Amino acid sequence: MRKRVRVYSFLLILMLCITSLCAQNQMAVLATMTGSFNGCGLGWSLASLDFNGDGITDLVGLEKNWNPDGVMDFTNRMYGRINFYWGRSDFDNSINATIPGTYQRQYGLGWIFNAGDVNGDGIEDLGYWGSEEQLWKILIFYGRQQPSPIPDREYIYSNSQYFGLTRVYPLGDVNDDGYDDLGVSIKISNSQNSIRMIDGLSNTFYALYTVGGGVGSSINGIGDINNDGVDDYHFVYPYYPFDNAQNRLSVHYGSSAFPVCDSLIICPNTYSVIDHEACPLGDINGDGMSDFASFINSSGIRIWFGSQNLTSQWNIILPSIISSESDGYAIVHGDLNNDGYDDLISSDYLYAGYDGRAYVWMGGSNFNSNLDLTLYAPPGVAEKFGWGKAAGDFNNDGFCDAAISQPISDSGPETASGRIHVYAGNAQLADTTVSNEEHVEPVLGSDEWEIMVFPNPVEKNLTNININFVGSGYRSINNLQVIIYNIKGQRIVKYRVNDSETKSGKWSGNLKHAQFGNYIISIQTKSRTLITKSISIN
Repeated sequence: MRKRVRVYSFLLILMLCITSLCAQNQMAVLATMTGSFNGCGLGWSLASLDFNGDGITDLVGLEKNWNPDGVMDFTNRMYGRINFYWGRSDFDNSINATIPGTYQRQYGLGWIFNAGDVNGDGIEDLGYWGSEEQLWKILIFYGRQQPSPIPDREYIYSNSQYFGLTRVYPLGDVNDDGYDDLGVSIKISNSQNSIRMIDGLSNTFYALYTVGGGVGSSINGIGDINNDGVDDYHFVYPYYPFDNAQNRLSVHYGSSAFPVCDSLIICPNTYSVIDHEACPLGDINGDGMSDFASFINSSGIRIWFGSQNLTSQWNIILPSIISSESDGYAIVHGDLNNDGYDDLISSDYLYAGYDGRAYVWMGGSNFNSNLDLTLYAPPGVAEKFGWGKAAGDFNNDGFCDAAISQPISDSGPETASGRIHVYAGNAQLADTTVSNEEHVEPVLGSDEWEIMVFPNPVEKNLTNININFVGSGYRSINNLQVIIYNIKGQRIVKYRVNDSETKSGKWSGNLKHAQFGNYIISIQTKSRTLITKSISIN
């Protein structure tokens, strides 16, 4: 009886600890913006940037069906409007400036984004891309104290020139000339797609890659992933024409010698339909290099930590709980608790019959895939909470905030005005997983101890995992160990590697006792850890 009481007491204490740890992760609503009238679709697209140049991040929201009449009109009065909410210490839901449409579909079928500083004046600029009846257009509004209704740059194409724009994303300064650039994917015809770059300095197009077939491709900025001071970018293009289930993924390193650059194929063939947008993640593990996500499909979100020796092996996989077919990036980032690590914000607007919900993963030196906070849709009709996302310190308190939109109702856009909810970052946000730092701390250094792990993810019915010791250091080392930890840092199994296997560079082990989830593979000697890698079992 006493033993049973002790067990119950332990379980009660454990539950209280877990509840206490999870309860500390809360984000209060800082402000809620509501659309001008039913059906105007506020929050169809979101952007965060310091547009007015005062040093505080501003929030920008698109009302895609706005018109000056204040009543929804689906015939020829869907002009669209871009709303600016200036960042300030008393940030609220007040609209401080607008760029209103003046004719049908001027801003009604498109998306806004932070274009970076394309004109090199030190202030971030706002981009818009979309369609207007028979036209396709990219517009740039230079940052200034008050927005101009006239775009500072326009790239407009008719259907007779191109079949359409498929994607426009910021690249950062990939050619190291002091001006930020843009990546553009254009459908040239039914049988050709082109990846291009708009050079911020010269305001001209570079054609980087053309692929045959009717399947789209994309180019995305991913930050400075190799810490050389120049922004890098990412390609997605089909392995075969007309086959969207086989895609090649590659990373290209920015350089002043652009368009000549080094590149790395990080996945020769996805063998699955994927989300075409790679996502820049900031620095989630605090090593000073930008991280990024790619290869996003139903089996998860692969994340690569930035490295001067990047390989095709991703570092960790987030669970596939997001919906990516929405506004902008599938994941946005910012330092929500001001601890020096970027945190990740994603969402699933399809959840619970289009109610939607949003997710937060906290960054840290041992970043893991365990979800740290879920934000649920406020009560009301199913308005696709999580369709749009943006991150920035809108109230200038040192903590990044998260803006999540609810633009339209599943039952019809006329039933909802659209809303944007801004959640306040705070110091109490923390990683809810207790990690063992000694075991899972990443080992930084040269490629001397690099390994390749495959398959990754591991299918549950396939119990073997293979490791290739590709680093030069393995040629002169003995008594190697492969140790596998769960995400909490608890050791699951340890293997001794025969010296002959180390010299041959190949080892195979069995994972039959491991369950579904994420794990850490650690390569060690008796005295030190050489390298760690993340794997997943699906």
